[in-house]
Amino acid sequence: MKYLLSVLVLILILLQTLSIDASLAPGLSVKNAAVYLIASLLIARIVVQGRFRVDLGGLQASMLFLCAYAILSWLVTLFAIQYPGYQFLGSAIALKTQILDQIIFFMVFFYACSTLEDSLVVTDALLIGGILANVITVLDASGILGLNVIAVREDIWESGRVQGAFGEANQHAGVTVMLLPGVIARALAAIGLRRLGWLTGAVFMVAAVLMTASRGAMVGIVLAALWGAFIFRRFISFGRVARWAGVGVVLLSAVLISLSATYTDLLRDRVLGLSLGGSAFTASSGRSEIWATAFNVMLDSPWSLITGFGWGAYAAMGFEFAPHNHYLGTWFNLGLPGLTAFVMICGYVIFTARTAAEVADSQVRSMMIAFSVGFLALLISVFFVEMHEPWVYVWIYVGVTMRAAVVVQTSRRGERAPVRAKARTHGAARRRRGAVGARRPA
Repeated sequence: MKYLLSVLVLILILLQTLSIDASLAPGLSVKNAAVYLIASLLIARIVVQGRFRVDLGGLQASMLFLCAYAILSWLVTLFAIQYPGYQFLGSAIALKTQILDQIIFFMVFFYACSTLEDSLVVTDALLIGGILANVITVLDASGILGLNVIAVREDIWESGRVQGAFGEANQHAGVTVMLLPGVIARALAAIGLRRLGWLTGAVFMVAAVLMTASRGAMVGIVLAALWGAFIFRRFISFGRVARWAGVGVVLLSAVLISLSATYTDLLRDRVLGLSLGGSAFTASSGRSEIWATAFNVMLDSPWSLITGFGWGAYAAMGFEFAPHNHYLGTWFNLGLPGLTAFVMICGYVIFTARTAAEVADSQVRSMMIAFSVGFLALLISVFFVEMHEPWVYVWIYVGVTMRAAVVVQTSRRGERAPVRAKARTHGAARRRRGAVGARRPA
């Protein structure tokens, strides 16, 4: 199964990178059909074997609650509120692809991976796929490959920004910074040519992020690295981190030099020019006004602060721009229940990875640390962008990592059980000997 999942991941990334339309019908694509098939096989196996164990019940309950509340709000919006221009088919397809399909992807990869080896193999496939996507992004945007599948923006506001394999510039950069720590961790663990290969992949990923000029992703990876260093401070050798940080600075300098002919002005204008702009509107590229507009609409209907306006309401209200903030978009549509469920899901994932790192060996611990840093980087970056399709790769990564976490925690509990049983046996024997001694005559 692990090889089937690995091939599926690579094919999905390749199809998206090459902009190959794999749609079979509205709301149904090749990737959905493949995952539905695997899900059907898993269900059939469960029925035949007659046994099924629910792992990480709290995480799955939060996901199902988010899905149920989204469906309920969609029904209320469709049949009770009836916003002008609210489309039944469009909102239903969006609900399926943005909520239901993502949960299915998580479930399939979580339960199809039954061993630690399964998780490691599929994780490597995802990381390799991410490297290939960024290699094609960099080389095609530079005109070296000539595939013409990677677009470069030419509008007056963001001329020169590369739109990556995973979608719009900010979305591609968000997925890339999520995968980047995992690639770096594999480079640290490898030797010889394998280390060189992983490091080369990391260089291409960094180059792609710089070519997208996504400030949200850059801020996300920096803050996530600091946050991760604090969370996992017990397991990190800061001397080794300092050495590799020096190597990272050298590599980053080499990337910046290689990109200087084309992207120096773009990076300077966006990273320094906009960030140090005199107003919040300039510094946020207009996001502050977008957020204020959406929030004022919510304040005009205070009940929406609790319940939200309903699934897909933002798109039906005629706003000029998308919310450019995943959390605000979720709050606007699904209210506090939806936003709370999403935050709980993310918190549960980080907590599980942190707990698994406590009992894992060095290889799995580095996997958990890298995943956590990358996941945090993504969660920070989506504060500045609303992602859609790339969430599929996020939940694939979450699914295989959570399976690895469950395996190591279960294994650890299994190792402790005989020790506790042996201790109880010795304790009972000592008590029996004591009782016999107490009954002996003086």
